Amino acid sequence: MQATDPQVGNLETPVNQGDLTLLLLQNLPIYREGLSPFLRGLEIGMAHGYFLVGPFYKLSPLRDSEQALTAGTLATIGLVLILTVCLSVYGRVSFPRSRLVAVLNTPYGEVAYPTPGVQLMAESQGSPQPVRLPASSEDLPENLRTRAGWSQLAGGFLVGGVGGALFAYMLLSSGDVVAQILPGL
Repeated sequence: MQATDPQVGNLETPVNQGDLTLLLLQNLPIYREGLSPFLRGLEIGMAHGYFLVGPFYKLSPLRDSEQALTAGTLATIGLVLILTVCLSVYGRVSFPRSRLVAVLNTPYGEVAYPTPGVQLMAESQGSPQPVRLPASSEDLPENLRTRAGWSQLAGGFLVGGVGGALFAYMLLSSGDVVAQILPGL
């Protein structure tokens, strides 16, 4: 590991640059190869919906009432809806509408939206300058670098998140049945 400038914003440590960490990050559904955007969103949403029910169930103001599980599930579904809207907004503002080259006049100069594989350039004081893309867009798979792909990811996140929350609700509400089955195994 070579020393880098700590002012750049990414201090390389054995934790964030280790082989195990990089292997785990490469296997996350957002980076895994061969998945459609909908399946990526579905997998991410199922994990979030499933694991968010617990904190809302056990830590909400209704934790001592009989409606705690229902309130926690509904709060999780509400949060999944809010996160889906956030994913949709991010996709709409971060990726160009079409893949054709279009030049827009802005107060900062002309901005060109390129075809795939061409870097975005802005005309500033007579010389083209690169336009800042979203922070990790070059790390994303090709099918998530479009507005349509991001929309499919958000749709999959909504379906997976609500499904994961309802699955957790069913498991938590049938705890006595599961307890009766387990001693018999």
